[in-house]
Amino acid sequence: MELLILGSNAAAFAYGRHHTAQILKNSNKLFLIDCGEGTQLQIRKYQVKLSRIQCVLISHLHGDHYLGLTGLLNTMHLFGREAPLKIVGPPGLREILSLQFRHSQTTLSYPIEFTEWIPEETQLVYEDDKLTVHTIPLEHKIVCSGYLFREKRKPVR
Repeated sequence: MELLILGSNAAAFAYGRHHTAQILKNSNKLFLIDCGEGTQLQIRKYQVKLSRIQCVLISHLHGDHYLGLTGLLNTMHLFGREAPLKIVGPPGLREILSLQFRHSQTTLSYPIEFTEWIPEETQLVYEDDKLTVHTIPLEHKIVCSGYLFREKRKPVR
């Protein structure tokens, strides 16, 4: 696994630091963890291929963790994405995105598979042949969850 820190700053923008976003690479799959404003610029700077992002995981609904998501989803549409995108996040995220898309009359060229995790519970939110992702409830001012990535054991030769 490789982790690329796109941004690590808190709520206010700071020179040379960007809002929270990380890319976790496992095999050929990319996972975007949080998507603050400016994430697209950082994705371009580090030459991350949008088409390889399989899953977006949002930790909580403070703006510095998700306000870049609507723009990113629209950019994926403009670039012709057709593959489904899994979005995992707290209750309310689906409603926020639906409201923004409804009022901007946006329809995406690809399906979104939503998973809203249950606050204060550990939950399996993603699984493929190589790894699992579970939520880890965290203490914060609002409901919040971290994500635990576990690689599956490779078969013994």
